[in-house]
Amino acid sequence: MPLIYTLFNPKTKKFIGYTDDISNYPENTLFKVYEIEHDEFNLERFHYEGDYENGRLIDLIKENKSIVYEKDIDDKYEKIFFRKYSILDIVLGIVDDKLDEIKSFRKLLMDKKEREKFNSMNDPSFKYVSLEEQEKERNILS
Repeated sequence: MPLIYTLFNPKTKKFIGYTDDISNYPENTLFKVYEIEHDEFNLERFHYEGDYENGRLIDLIKENKSIVYEKDIDDKYEKIFFRKYSILDIVLGIVDDKLDEIKSFRKLLMDKKEREKFNSMNDPSFKYVSLEEQEKERNILS
């Protein structure tokens, strides 16, 4: 079975990434090793959650989970809004007294977006990743 290594910052013990070969890493590299049942490690299938001491590698298929990113939900509803109303429509809506209609549609979308976020956070079949968690991951990697 192939091996996959999860890499961690030696000082903070925060997860920083994956590799299948640690031979080129310095001696002080902090890692955990996992055997995977498949010929290839698929980043879409596996997700590391936590840090060195309290983390685990999650097989999303075995645990029947999907990753849901808060940013993706936000982007989806923003696209829906701007498919219906362009910037010009909004400007003209102010002039043509259609601003209430635009605000009403925006509120409807925001309510739906918040329900979707709530459902994703509370549904055990999802691994919900908040904006804050995404930002932490981004900072760890940079």
